[in-house]
Amino acid sequence: MEQAGGSVPCAPTDVLDFGTVAGFKDRAGAFFGVRQPKRSPGPGAAGVAGSLCWAELHTLDVPAAAAFYGAVFGWETGLTPLPGGGGSYTVIRTRDGGEEVSFGGLVPLSARAAGAVAEPHWLPCFEVDDCDAAVADVERLGGRLTRRPVERQGVGGFADVTDPDGVEFVLIKSARPLGARPSRERRTGTQPPQS
Repeated sequence: MEQAGGSVPCAPTDVLDFGTVAGFKDRAGAFFGVRQPKRSPGPGAAGVAGSLCWAELHTLDVPAAAAFYGAVFGWETGLTPLPGGGGSYTVIRTRDGGEEVSFGGLVPLSARAAGAVAEPHWLPCFEVDDCDAAVADVERLGGRLTRRPVERQGVGGFADVTDPDGVEFVLIKSARPLGARPSRERRTGTQPPQS
């Protein structure tokens, strides 16, 4: 981690049968956690309502972030054209997994909408059965809508929200189930589904 230019603000710690956890920061200061499981295997659901389905790193320097995470985790990146010819989106995936194992993206921080987190950060995306209904639930439970639901061809419907403490995340009703598309496109501010 440190050899790649990151830091270790939360040293590895054993947590009962859950596993070993640690907290790191990448070169730009984006915090992320890792876990080496023991008996508890971790999330088993993907592509179903309520599951984490995508993660985006909003960062100041996409190529530097790609190099850092490639050195630390062996991730690969690829460019996916944005619908409508609006540029491209950097997709991340496991090494040698091909586009079908894409699990997130790297987004220029400048592409974020006004009012969004201004520091480098990871943004989780959660699959929902109905984006509008999920937004209503977030608001009913004390959260807030920060970007109205938008529909993108080939991506689905998504909305940016916060929990009651202001933590940002994305709700998405994917156009196709996880694994049905070669790579998951997301939006960069005004472009496809990155949040």
